[in-house]
Amino acid sequence: RQAERIFAAALKAGLGRDGRLVGIGGGVVCDLAAFAASLYMRGCRLALVPTTLLAMVDAALGGKTAVNLGAAKNLAGTFYPAEELLIWIPALASLPLEEVRSGLAEAVKTALLGDPELLELLKARRAELLRGDPQLLAETVRRCLVVKGRIVENDLRESGERAVLNLGHTFAHALETVA
Repeated sequence: RQAERIFAAALKAGLGRDGRLVGIGGGVVCDLAAFAASLYMRGCRLALVPTTLLAMVDAALGGKTAVNLGAAKNLAGTFYPAEELLIWIPALASLPLEEVRSGLAEAVKTALLGDPELLELLKARRAELLRGDPQLLAETVRRCLVVKGRIVENDLRESGERAVLNLGHTFAHALETVA
């Protein structure tokens, strides 16, 4: 229903295929905007502005879009990378600690997959990260995007190597369903 609302608003605004949808928000907003952009007029331009740490280090990069269908999590989707990804670290200052922790958990996963030095940084400077040190958060986001970008560049459509990015997601979605 939300995608339909986006389509209707884009049509009413006269957005053409050369127009741009902009998603500003967390992972769900980025996914929804990318999903809608991939379908509107068979694909219009897309820019994403993630506002949570989790979205910055994971959801906004890679073009994997999906929406829930009934009780099935992320069942309908496409692969549609954003033309622009705009990261604004000061947005993180407004996040509750629980959201920062969630993003840092994803950063740990990313570090385990491809940046051992980042893992050491996350362990050594945990308190500063949890306090929201902007330079340290920026470095964490940058390094996560490098790791994820390298994986996605080699496997955009998740036909091999990219499956490692699902580490934890499959189990978490199953847990959400039964809980």
